[in-house]
Amino acid sequence: MGVVLVDEAVSDAELIDRHLRGDSEGFAGLYRRYAPALHLYAQALMRDADAACDLVQETFVRAMDAAGLRGSARPMLYTIARNLAADERRKADVRRRARPLLALAARADAPPPSHDAEAVSLALDALPDEQREAVVLKIYAGLGFAEIAELTGVSTATAASRYRYAIEKLAGLLPAK
Repeated sequence: MGVVLVDEAVSDAELIDRHLRGDSEGFAGLYRRYAPALHLYAQALMRDADAACDLVQETFVRAMDAAGLRGSARPMLYTIARNLAADERRKADVRRRARPLLALAARADAPPPSHDAEAVSLALDALPDEQREAVVLKIYAGLGFAEIAELTGVSTATAASRYRYAIEKLAGLLPAK
């Protein structure tokens, strides 16, 4: 079966409208138009063919569910793909960082949690939600302040100050060594 090309005279807006009216050819047309190039982009981002295929599929699912999909679909598709790839890289980084801890916990002779870990957990619980979130995202997830700001919907300065205030409070809550 050969590749079926989309008539370039049919605009993205028309294909989107067809999709929104329930015509499956609207979605299929957008997919045929953008999937090949989007797949190459995803492969460059993910460096894994299977992950790139999954990313393209998820990109189209999210784009078709997006209420704001109008006009040209290209910018939204590439933005969604870029954000999904960043999310996947972040998750992989967290998994990579967690491996040594998981290996230690899996050992039969693993020591019980230290009092320090319990004290840190209690101190974190004592923080306001926004400050605790900033600490967890910065220290445990490894995000920068700009990423924290984007994720939480605040300015970079606010994300940084929440973190700073949290660290100051934690210093007062935790016993000095």
